[in-house]
Parts: sequence; C-alpha cells; structure tokens
Amino acid sequence: MIANAFGGGVEKPVGGSEYIKEALRKRGLGFTPSTDPTLAGFYAAGDLGSNLVNPAGATRAVVKGAGKTGEAAKMLAKDFQQYNQQLAVPGASYAVRNKGTPFMMGYERTAGPDGVFPAIDQAEKYIKYDVAVTGDPKLNDWLSSKLTSYLRRDFATPDDQFVKAADANQLLHFVNKPIPKRPDLDPYYKRINDSSYIDSLPYVRKKEGFEAKGEAKTEYGKRAETLTDASAWPVQLEDITSPGMIPRNMDRTDPSARLTELGASVDEMLQFDKLATDMERMRSMPRVYSAYSQPGIKVPEEYLLTDEMLIGLTPAQASNRVAKFRNWEEENRLRMASKALFEDPFLNRTRAEGGSVWVNPDDLAENPNMRKLVQDVGCDGGWCTKDESSALSYGSDENRLSILLDSKARPQAQLTITSREYGSDAFIEAMTDSEAAAFRARYPDIAVYNENAIMSTPEFQQFKAMNPATFEITEIKGTNNRTDFENAPYLKQIQQQIKNLDSQFNLQDVENLDKIGMTQLPKNPMELFNSTIGAALKFPLEKAFGSEAAGLAAVRDEAIRLNNGSQYMIDNKDDVADLLNRALGNVLTPPQRAKGGMVERQSTDNRRYM
Repeated sequence: MIANAFGGGVEKPVGGSEYIKEALRKRGLGFTPSTDPTLAGFYAAGDLGSNLVNPAGATRAVVKGAGKTGEAAKMLAKDFQQYNQQLAVPGASYAVRNKGTPFMMGYERTAGPDGVFPAIDQAEKYIKYDVAVTGDPKLNDWLSSKLTSYLRRDFATPDDQFVKAADANQLLHFVNKPIPKRPDLDPYYKRINDSSYIDSLPYVRKKEGFEAKGEAKTEYGKRAETLTDASAWPVQLEDITSPGMIPRNMDRTDPSARLTELGASVDEMLQFDKLATDMERMRSMPRVYSAYSQPGIKVPEEYLLTDEMLIGLTPAQASNRVAKFRNWEEENRLRMASKALFEDPFLNRTRAEGGSVWVNPDDLAENPNMRKLVQDVGCDGGWCTKDESSALSYGSDENRLSILLDSKARPQAQLTITSREYGSDAFIEAMTDSEAAAFRARYPDIAVYNENAIMSTPEFQQFKAMNPATFEITEIKGTNNRTDFENAPYLKQIQQQIKNLDSQFNLQDVENLDKIGMTQLPKNPMELFNSTIGAALKFPLEKAFGSEAAGLAAVRDEAIRLNNGSQYMIDNKDDVADLLNRALGNVLTPPQRAKGGMVERQSTDNRRYM
C-alpha cells in the first residue's frame, strides 16, 4: 500500500481496502467521489472518517491522482497533510474533534440481517439513550443525562474527563486491564492493537491539526486517550451525501463544518454497556459481600452507589468507582476462593511443614464448580490456571493439580501430575509380526482402529498389568508463575511433596529439578558409583548378586528405601554419597528385619490419588 503511493506495489489487492470499498460502492453503499479535485480531497477524508479506507490509502489516492512519483510524490503527500491540517478551525486545539462538534445521527445501512449496522445502532443509543438500558429507572436517567452530556461536550477533546482522570492516576473501567508482558499474544490487547482505528489515529490527529502522539501526559492517560480518540471520527459536512445524517439544527452553509461520527468499535473501546451493568449491580448488591460460602465482609459505602451519590457523579467518577469496585471484589473473591479450597474437607490433602497444606482437586472437567474455584485460586496465586482452558489442560484427563496453601490459606505453589498410560497403539506396536497375525486371527471382527474393542481383550489386560501407568511432574509453578525456587520460603514444602508423590507414584521424571535444588538417583545402576565404589567392591557385588549390575540395582533400591521410598533427594553431593554408602553397606551386610529379607518397593494402585 505504501509502495503504491510512490509508483510501485499492487493496485487494489483482493481483500484490501480499495477492493472492499469498490465492492461496497457497486452495491450502492458508501460515498461517491466528486469530480472536482478539491472536493475529491474532502472525499478522501470522508472515506477515512467512515472507516472505508486506511489513511495510507487516502494519501496514496491523492498522490496517484496527480500522477506524481519519486520526490515529487513525497512533496505532494506532505502538502496534502498540511492542507488537511489547515482545514481545522484556526487556533483550535483538539484531540480528534473540536469541543461541542455535533454528531451524525443517522444509521448506516448494510447488507446485515436487520439492515442496520449494529455498532452504529449502538452508537446512536449512547448519544440519545431513548430506551432504558438497565432495570433501574434512576440509573437510566443518570446514563441518559450524564453520558449524553459527556458525548456531546468533551468526548475525545483535550477536555475529555476520562483522559484527565487517567492522567491523574484515577483507575477507569475501560482501561483497568494491566498491560501484559507480551501484548501481541494477549487476546484483548491483540484485538485492540490490531484495530484499524488504532492504526489510523496518528494520521487522523495530524489531519485535524493535533499532535499525532496525543496530548495525555502519562502512559495510563495515553491508553485512555487512545481508546476515546479511536471511538470518534471527524467528518466534514461536504463529505456527507445523505441529508438525513446531518442534525436538523446545524448550519449547512459551510462545507468545511465539522461533525463527529462514532467509531464502529465504540462498544468495545469504551465499554459503556459494562459500565451500566456494573453500576446497576453495585446499586442492588447487599451490604455484605460473600463468595464460596465464606464469612461475609462489609461493602465500603463508596461502592453502594446510593441515589444521593448518583446525583452528583460524573461519568469519569462513576468509571473510577466501578474500576475500584471490580478490584476490591476480585481481591476478596480470590481470597475467599483460596480459603474455601484450604478448608474443603472432601478433598484429598497432604499436610506440610509450617501448617501449610497440599490440596489435590479431582478431575476439573467433571466438576464445573471446583473448576471455577481452582481458576480463582490460580488467579490469586498468579499462575496460568486462572483461565478455564488452562485449568482444564492442567487439571483434567491425564493431568491433576496439587496446590500448596500456607497456614493463612494463601496459594504459594502448584504442581501438575501427569499420568502416562499404555493404550491400544502401544499394545499393537509391542507385538511381533507373528503375534499380531495371531491376534487378528483370534479377533477377526476387531478393526485395528477400534480402541475400546482392543482394550477389552484379555491380551490387552495382561499387557496393561505388565506395563502399569507411569507418572511425571510436568510443571512446578510458584506465585506469579515463578519457576526458580532457590530462595523461595516454601522450597522445603515443594521438595517434601516431590518425595511424597514419588513414594506413591514412582515418578519417572520431575520438571526443573535443578530449580528446586533436588537430584534424581540415576536410573542406570552402572552410573551410581562412578566416584563412590571402587574396583575392590566389584567382586563382593558380583558374588552376592551374580553380576555387578544386579548388585548396583539392589543398592539403588536400598537407597530409595532409606530415602523414605523416593528416588529424589536434596542435591548435596555429601548427602548423596552418604546415602549410597549406607545403602551399599546394607546390601553387602543385610540388616535383620522383622520378617527377614530386603524390603522392596511394591507396586500399588496409585490411581486413588489421581
């Protein structure tokens, strides 16, 4: 598109703004360009205001129309921008619109199912408020009066009360979401930042004689300014072909007179519908707040929005109260969620050091109420299971969660336990060709892809008994998704839980062992004593167990027994060496036990935990 402005590129690419604009006009929609060169410039600006063309396309249209290329094209494009800036009222200073500019009041017809473009219909509602938008008559009166006054007086001007409030560090309901570390990956910010409205703002501001970067002084203020400015588009009287869109009381003799059109995404940008919904909820809510059957707490007076409070409240003040109320409500709901999980007597739990507890919820897919509770606890702890999809991913099917709450019921860490079971595919892959042929001959009606039928056969059940499920720790997260626990106050509890889980499940792997200060005894016995067992001990092990490998395997099993049934221990070389030497001494000179013989780790039904 930029290349086109200087003589290169592709003319009207399919799906591009020019292509869409032309297709709309062929169907009788949009504006028709003037044959007069000067009016054609107004037409290009009008296209921009009505969201039919990207602003770069507007500049390009004028440059190509003049038949200029190279340096001449650059100068003409610059002249075009200066010309549009001069159209503004001399001495005026405004963000997108001059204070008091009238609104275009008509609907924009489209090929939609109801014949009216929904966003424009909504924009009309926000200007006029002809219908009740809540079930609260007094709130409806406030919305109709105060929001109408805001939109008509200072909306998207340097006097915009929302931008001023944001610059003064007052929270607002429509910019209350914190900026993520990767906005391009966050659905909310990606949707907003990808909007053509946002992309067009610098051009629109400059066209109206305003600073392209806006006038807000703080980063938070700039976010509010971006969303308010992107919700209003300046249009000149000359650009409007339908008289029904011009307010009746407007002087129509000046073709450069300004009007304002609400952007199609005003609902998404300014969220007045959510403001109205939350204000209605605040006015009707009980004076004591409770969640998850926890003891209630008194709601602060400022969040009740009584009739007396409503009278003098400005939209920016209401927005600020809604934003603060949301934060207050969320903080208390999350704390109550963590307390409810901490106290739930029906959940599998393990007590830990210092009065803390590991809580192990069942499959979250089977219990929506528990899923919501775990999501709120995840939000309280600052890890990813605050989202439903993540909660299901880490806490259902083959995965289960184990959540650490301290003695004050504050979430501190979360583990994901993953089970790996052998299915029909592994069963078939383990067969030799002759075994597979014999299996097919024995069950000619079972198709290769019929998993349930295969798993119901005695052969599969025998295979499963010989190949039990394996378990792993696939994620360890601390508060705010912390993964390095070197100095974490709850490191001991995590280490002990790893050992507890291993004694139950014989964990095949644990994620980030080095980040929690632990090590795993080598699975290969030959790696056990590279520096501990000397050549002199080779013969005693061979004599006692028939081979060095068998002897080392016995030493590993004894080390696990001595380590309370776990192959994982604190990563300290002296402690590891001491454990292995004690295990070696025991296998070479077995201690007397109550019933004689070595105590070996037994396979058990670990699914009760899962």
